[in-house]
Amino acid sequence: MASRSRVSRVFFPWERRRGLFGVLGRARVRLVAAVVVALVLIVWIRAREERAAGIRATRATITTAHDAISAFRADHGRAILGASARRKPTTLPVVLIAYQ
Repeated sequence: MASRSRVSRVFFPWERRRGLFGVLGRARVRLVAAVVVALVLIVWIRAREERAAGIRATRATITTAHDAISAFRADHGRAILGASARRKPTTLPVVLIAYQ
C-alpha cells in the first residue's frame, strides 16, 4: 500500500491563516472601504469650508477697517477722493494719438 503524503485541504475556521481579508471577511471589505472614503470626503469638505470661512472673515475685517478709516478721514477733513473725482487713467490709443 502506498502511504498518503497529501496535505489535507479541509480546514476548520480557527485553523486558517487570516490576512486582511480573513479578519474582516470579504463581504465587509467593501463596507469598510466605503466608510473610509466617506470619512475622507467629510474631512476634506470640512477643511475646505473652514478655509473659506477664514477668507470671508478676513475680507469682512478688511472691509470694516476700510470703512472705519474712511469715516475717520471724512470727520477730520482728509477724505479719500471718490471714484468720480479721481483722474481717469489714459488708455493706450489716447496716448498714441496724443504723441502723433
